[in-house]
Amino acid sequence: MRPERAAAKFPKGRLRDGEEIIAGLYGWIGRAMGRRKDRQVNGTLYVTNQRVCFHKKGLFSEHFQAIPLGRISSVESVTRLGYRGITFYTSDDELHFGSFDKLADFDRLVEYVESREA
Repeated sequence: MRPERAAAKFPKGRLRDGEEIIAGLYGWIGRAMGRRKDRQVNGTLYVTNQRVCFHKKGLFSEHFQAIPLGRISSVESVTRLGYRGITFYTSDDELHFGSFDKLADFDRLVEYVESREA
């Protein structure tokens, strides 16, 4: 998704001062048949100049998860048969995101995050 479109969809009030959106992808976190913390949540992954954010807005609920770019210790990505997956690792957590979005959008997101790794 183009940065200007991602910026329009980013949740109001969640953008920090001086923060700008670099890229956005539609997809999911979690596993299809997962339970509790591992359950699948469909939404959008945003990369800003300060953090990586996942957001899902439902009818009665909202899911927002963010990792500052400075805390990401490594990034692992995979692309095969239209599937794109990226995992962000921190010292105490990990976030796996899967998508079927365009390869060019995915590559832009991965390149930016890898260039900003701590």
